[in-house]
Amino acid sequence: MALLKLFVPDEPKWPPRSSGAVLLSFQLPLEISVSSRNLVVRLQEALTDLSIVHAATFLPKRSAYDGLHGCPEPPESPHAPRVSLAAINQKHQSNASIFSKRLSAVRKACQDYCEMVFVDAPIVIDVPDATSDDLNKYDSAAVATHTPETDPALIPRAWWKAKEITDGPDGTRKTYEGFDESMKFIRRVIDEQGPFDACFGFSQGAAMAGLLASYLERPSLHTAFSDPPLTAQQPFKAAILVAGFRLNHPPAWHRSSDGTYTKLTTRSLHVIGNTDVIVAEDRSQSLVDAFEKPRVECHDGGHFVPSKKSWRDFFALYMQSIHLQDDSQVPSPGQSLNVVNGAAKF
Repeated sequence: MALLKLFVPDEPKWPPRSSGAVLLSFQLPLEISVSSRNLVVRLQEALTDLSIVHAATFLPKRSAYDGLHGCPEPPESPHAPRVSLAAINQKHQSNASIFSKRLSAVRKACQDYCEMVFVDAPIVIDVPDATSDDLNKYDSAAVATHTPETDPALIPRAWWKAKEITDGPDGTRKTYEGFDESMKFIRRVIDEQGPFDACFGFSQGAAMAGLLASYLERPSLHTAFSDPPLTAQQPFKAAILVAGFRLNHPPAWHRSSDGTYTKLTTRSLHVIGNTDVIVAEDRSQSLVDAFEKPRVECHDGGHFVPSKKSWRDFFALYMQSIHLQDDSQVPSPGQSLNVVNGAAKF
């Protein structure tokens, strides 16, 4: 589990009409520069270009002025509300330490917009074959140099253990050992370190993130979220779900009067690997279908969080867009902006 704190910038403060020039520097990867002796007229003309208007919706971390007429430097941006990241991997012997290293490239791309704090899932998994070869296959080289036996930080963990049991004439059914305990655990995290704005999950962590989105929309679905009632914590503004699936656990989802599951209104981003053999396409689709207005982005790889530059830029822009409640102007990773020397050119 990882927790983030977003850095949401202030509104840009415009200089007086008499100023001769102004430089509006948007935090990477977006940068817009305007220089004109007739600033107001020229800027109004420039903003008729829709692409610039859209880019301008991403507020700058800070605005730097040339100071020709004593225009002051705006104050540093305050810290924003926090964003929670559910980031645990069930199948491949992961925990918070491992995932933090695996996500290092994405973390660096987003470090100007959010601070990530990783939290371990409460259930320890006894996996005899969690060798360094396994870690080398799925994680960074730094992680693969150790094993769970030599480094306690690499002990694999999970949010629940799925088991099939036979207890009647209807045959087998699936149970989720530790499920309720994990819900109580994450409730404590929310109470002690929240409130949070969004969640990010990978694999089982994405399933967990989907559950959290559901429970925060309807706390009555689980006593961990209804007793005592949530106070400061509101439904998530966004859920970022990578290689996720929908947990087939009826108490986690609300049914309407006609017996169908009610779709979640939380804004969601689903990242799916085209060659993922761990979480099949139909399982990923089941999580997509749980949301009212899902956004789906695919990559050409398998069961991992994509971290090529186009994806790092995409995640950074998406993080910025969370507080705007609109990701429509965040281009897909395959449609990156033309960036020259850190500036987006339109």
